[in-house]
Order: sequence, then C-alpha cells, then structure tokens
Amino acid sequence: MKRLAFIGIVLFFMIYPAFTAYCGPMEKLARGIKNSLTFPLEVPKGIIKECKELGLIEGIGLGAGKGAANAGVKLLWGLYETATFIIPVPENYEPMLGEDKQ
Repeated sequence: MKRLAFIGIVLFFMIYPAFTAYCGPMEKLARGIKNSLTFPLEVPKGIIKECKELGLIEGIGLGAGKGAANAGVKLLWGLYETATFIIPVPENYEPMLGEDKQ
C-alpha cells in the first residue's frame, strides 16, 4: 500500500506541470462539467428573476419557461465543452455563455 501511495504521489508531481501548462483546456473541461451538472438550477433562477421584475403570477410562468430554455442551452453547451475540451474552439478556449465570462 505504501508503494502504491508513493507511485501515486510521484505521478501527481510528474503530471501536475502538464495541467498547469495547458490550463486553457482544463478550464474549458471544468466549465463543461460545471454547466452539465448545474443546469437544473436555471429554472428556479429564472423564476426568481422574473418574479422580482414582473410579480409573482407572471414571474412563475414566464420564469419557468425562460429558465427551462436556459437550462437546455446550458446543458447542451456544457456537454459540448466537455466533449471538445482539447480543441481550442472558440479561440483560446474562451467561454461562450455570458455567466462564465470573467
């Protein structure tokens, strides 16, 4: 067991510089995974936003619709970024969704 732990630590320190050198793809992969896992939260987010702007009754209906549409976009884009994280598209691995941009 000690030998396996030692090999794991050595491999980590050998591979870690590669991850920091290619932070563009790793950031794209992290964004993709994050968007793929958090897409359901877009529905309550949309409801809350629309309720603040329009009121309770209109906000629930319109917010649920907008939230569901945003959730679909977020899921599809997250899956795309996860699957293509190694390809530098869009240029320099820039985020395409507005909330992911810094």
